[in-house]
Amino acid sequence: MNNLWNIAPGKACFVMCSIKRVARVALLTVFSFIGSALGTDMKYPKTLEQYEMVRSGLAADELASAKNGATNLVVSVGEEFAGSKPMIEASQKLAASESLDDARAAFQVISKELAKLVEGQPGFFVMNCPMMKDGIWVQTTPKIGNPYKGKAMPECGEIVKK
Repeated sequence: MNNLWNIAPGKACFVMCSIKRVARVALLTVFSFIGSALGTDMKYPKTLEQYEMVRSGLAADELASAKNGATNLVVSVGEEFAGSKPMIEASQKLAASESLDDARAAFQVISKELAKLVEGQPGFFVMNCPMMKDGIWVQTTPKIGNPYKGKAMPECGEIVKK
């Protein structure tokens, strides 16, 4: 089959993976500097950066991507939330998850805590998936990317706090 960019079939995955990596780096860069752009100091920057990587991986039903972000999340949660046993345990469970369901259950614990912590910080949206009990998560944009329902219901949700 002829493809759009005349990329050899074996190279297509490499190109797509590279595009995804560039997009994620760009997203994390924007996320990192959002506090400065708004003239505020963002609290918990490392944790929120890794959290966003996990959220976007779950929203895309990409367990490997979510686990990659979760591995870094374990470190940042340990540094920024040393006294929070639930956050530390949930991030470790997320990193060790063997299924999207397990990863999403651990993500839910972390999301519940982070939603409380970003309250009052500009540039964050707390979202809710009405299809899930306690289905909240945090994003930096108002465009919904549901980490709980993934590709099945990517836009399911509503903004509950700005």
